[in-house]
Amino acid sequence: MTAAPEDYQARAVEVLCRHRLGRRDHWSVGSGYLVTSDLVLTARHNIQPAEVPHPAGPVLLLVRFVHEREYEAHVVALGREPDDDIALIRIGDDGYRPRDLAVVRFATIDRATTHSVTGCWAVGFPRFKEVGGTTTTAAKRDSAHLEGVIPPGADLRRGLHEFRVTSMPASLAGTGTAASPWQGISGTLVFTQDGASSLAVGVITEHHLPAGTSSLTLVPVTRLSPVGLDGTSAVWELLGVSDPEGLPRMPSGSTLVPTGGEATPTRVKLSRFLADFSGREDEFVRISRILRRDPVRGSPVIVLYGMGGVGKTSLANHIGHLMASDYPYARVLVDLGGQGAEDMSLSAAVQQIFQAFGVPDSKIPGSLQARARLLQALYQEGRTLLILDNATLVQQVEVLLPQEPGPTASIITSRSPLPGLDGVRRIHLRPLPSSKALAMLTEFVDDETVLRDQDSVARLVRLTGGLPLALRIVAATINGPMMEDQPLRVLVERLEDRGHLLTHLEGGDRGVRASLEVSYQNLDADVASCFRAMGIIPGTTFTTDLVAAATEVDGSSAYARITALLDAQLLETTPQPDRFRMHDLVRLYAEEKAAMLDPAPVRDGVLRRVVQWYVVMSRVSLTPPSSPHRPSAAALAWFSEENLNVMAVLAKARDIGEWDQVAALAEALRPLLWYRRQWEELERTENWAVEAASRRERTRSELDALIQLAEARRKAGRPEEAEALYERAVELARAEHDEELEGWVLTHYGDLFCDLGQPEVALGRYESALALFEAIGDIGRQIWLSAHFIDALRQVGRPEEAIAVAARALDLAVEPAQTVWVRWHVALAECDLGRYDEAEDSLLVSVDHHREVRDDAGLAHMLLLLGEVRAAAGRAASAHEALTEALAAAERVKVPRMTRQINEDLAALRDGRPLRDAITYKSDL
Repeated sequence: MTAAPEDYQARAVEVLCRHRLGRRDHWSVGSGYLVTSDLVLTARHNIQPAEVPHPAGPVLLLVRFVHEREYEAHVVALGREPDDDIALIRIGDDGYRPRDLAVVRFATIDRATTHSVTGCWAVGFPRFKEVGGTTTTAAKRDSAHLEGVIPPGADLRRGLHEFRVTSMPASLAGTGTAASPWQGISGTLVFTQDGASSLAVGVITEHHLPAGTSSLTLVPVTRLSPVGLDGTSAVWELLGVSDPEGLPRMPSGSTLVPTGGEATPTRVKLSRFLADFSGREDEFVRISRILRRDPVRGSPVIVLYGMGGVGKTSLANHIGHLMASDYPYARVLVDLGGQGAEDMSLSAAVQQIFQAFGVPDSKIPGSLQARARLLQALYQEGRTLLILDNATLVQQVEVLLPQEPGPTASIITSRSPLPGLDGVRRIHLRPLPSSKALAMLTEFVDDETVLRDQDSVARLVRLTGGLPLALRIVAATINGPMMEDQPLRVLVERLEDRGHLLTHLEGGDRGVRASLEVSYQNLDADVASCFRAMGIIPGTTFTTDLVAAATEVDGSSAYARITALLDAQLLETTPQPDRFRMHDLVRLYAEEKAAMLDPAPVRDGVLRRVVQWYVVMSRVSLTPPSSPHRPSAAALAWFSEENLNVMAVLAKARDIGEWDQVAALAEALRPLLWYRRQWEELERTENWAVEAASRRERTRSELDALIQLAEARRKAGRPEEAEALYERAVELARAEHDEELEGWVLTHYGDLFCDLGQPEVALGRYESALALFEAIGDIGRQIWLSAHFIDALRQVGRPEEAIAVAARALDLAVEPAQTVWVRWHVALAECDLGRYDEAEDSLLVSVDHHREVRDDAGLAHMLLLLGEVRAAAGRAASAHEALTEALAAAERVKVPRMTRQINEDLAALRDGRPLRDAITYKSDL
């Protein structure tokens, strides 16, 4: 009996499809075979039965495994022609956890020969294997193992194949029954043997009764459409086939004549197979496709590189196990020693390979040249997978690789991409994304009930940074006696102690710290010093210029050190050019090394240089063409890249008491945070600015920061926390004997009372401010104040007086910006009185102005108000037009609050609901 691949028990499935026929459901049941981790080949009529009117699709499509678990699926591709009875479906159920399975290899039947293809086999679920079942429960079908031959000359006209099985249901023999007990076998994938490899050639589609009880019809796998039902999917690429026209033709020489005697034992030197290995399905598919390319391309070589603990060796070893049928002659893993120990000598590595191939010591030549010739000869003897593990240098692997095209493929694992090694394919193995890390942790943990605490599980995944080594150590801790009867949050709290996280991520003879130490110890001294400095730079990303400033070197030297750290997998690139990041655990390790090796003055010096660099760079928001209320495009672009970093640097500057730098950074961030409406960040920044001004005894700076802090709390929806700040600001302004400053403070103080629903009190503050501005003859401040009067008068229900205030202010205005300021405020008062045409005209003036000066944030605000005024007037179509343009402008400047409000307005407009009550005195966002 021909041996089937060891994983067929996990691949042979039933395909169940429910269709609606009139008022009842119709179920069809067939077979299928899992050809990748989630793709199943089956017969088309299993999912589109003839009795179901076309093009009715399935109501429910299920894949049932031998263990009887069922998962929903959907159709990916059908046959090339409507009569091609073959289909590809994908398991898409959220509860399905795909295993790492080798992609099935395919072949075609050679019609040019008269030799039958022997050694064919299949596993399916025919009707005659039904077991159990009662009057109240349905019978279940067990699997049947079929063996037989494929004669190449059968069914030439239809382009199909005949599969003559050597066994058949006893009830069929000589009966000529019209209802075949082979029902259900359709969709079964038929394999033939090529040496130790199993190759899929076709799908069983029917039992043609006149041809005999042992004759089943096959549709060749090549009849599958190359394009999926979505019109874009490259089906054969999904199956790991680069050229379906170049599939092997069967029969091959190995199946024509039995060889007799015992088969040559497979030469296998791999580490133990890990049944719980998961999370690398995409990488496995990519690597298997590269390895299965047409042999005329030569012996493929893959460099699998990544940081320590990312699972390079485990993946390469797993591939060695799963691709056993692809490499039946030999699969050999050679540990080259890596960076953690002394590198293995070349002769010792060659000796490992000879031993794996079974070469006796007496046959190993003495000279290096003769050994090299023998090594290359071994690589030509049969399909071999060579894994060179833990390589550090090109010289280590160059002489061990196949030198001529042939049947041997190679995988090299290294922390370095080995850039000096030509003619290879490089695959960067990165830490797992959160979803896959979560799935991996779930796979590792013995007691699934522990994982019901989803919040703790998510925090564990975040703490490990998706590093497989860290995930395995965490899982071992969960499974061990220390966590017995303990809730998962206990472990989370332990790991969230940042100072001891790396210590907790140690288990037995392995640990994250030890893995990173291997890479660190191989760094040159200047690169190691740069690495430690980067570990204490606040923020999440670095640029070359920042690293140069932090380490006091020129840009080219900094770039060289960054390149060395990238090569050592201690630094990562980001999608943005010249921007790099450290994995969280690597950063923690770098910080730990800095604390251990660098004196406090050295570390403080790095921080001060970083803070000063950000002070200089942030000045882009204060220099032309930036203005206090409208940062330049360059300033906004810089802030988009550095937002998180500069806020972290500001916090660190405050921690180390760099008060001058705190004040400078707060001043530079102020217009950016206002423009982007980041009120929480503005509050935090201004809080530190108040502290910095107080410590530096800078009254005017403290007053400015107090007002900005109060405004931030107002905007954040906590006006009640701002009153004491305004009182302190008024006190400081009067002590300075500055009427203009006092009036400015009183105006903002009045705004607070509008927020608190006390507009009459607000008007009193505005009157006091107006008196001060008139006393010093400040026309600009009077115009600015008029808008605040307008808002308060609208709030007390006196819109006519608000319009009168606006008229007086417009008479004073001389600058376009002053006119715009008054017009958009008075537009809301005009709307209150139902004077929608006048309100729209006033807002259109403001819209045109903001377009002209290219102020997207202001433009979005004006268009939002215009859309709401038009909606109030019952002009839904033009309101939608304005709001749509407002949304585009808000998204350009990334203002989440405004974007959210515009989307809410658009949704209300579509549903015919009233828009927000936005055109009140609180008219800005």
